[in-house]
Amino acid sequence: MLPFGDINVIILTDVHSFVGGHSSVHEPNLNADYGHVLSFFQHVQNEIGAVNGNVFLVNNGDFMDGTGLTTNPPSELVGILKHMPWNAI
Repeated sequence: MLPFGDINVIILTDVHSFVGGHSSVHEPNLNADYGHVLSFFQHVQNEIGAVNGNVFLVNNGDFMDGTGLTTNPPSELVGILKHMPWNAI
């Protein structure tokens, strides 16, 4: 079990619009997509709820410029990002 405190923060950084993760060739032990992130966040929320703590999901930026999802404007990427329960971007 992860150690939880009163305030817990899950931070995503430098995703570069790879919302579907990377191929299994690129760092397979670190490969995760936004579905994995959402599942992990929900799991942590459930675990923390049992101990009366708080958990926040933060995207600290650099989420563009990497795949074809980052058109100008990035309408496809924004649609995906809206489905994540961010507390801050």
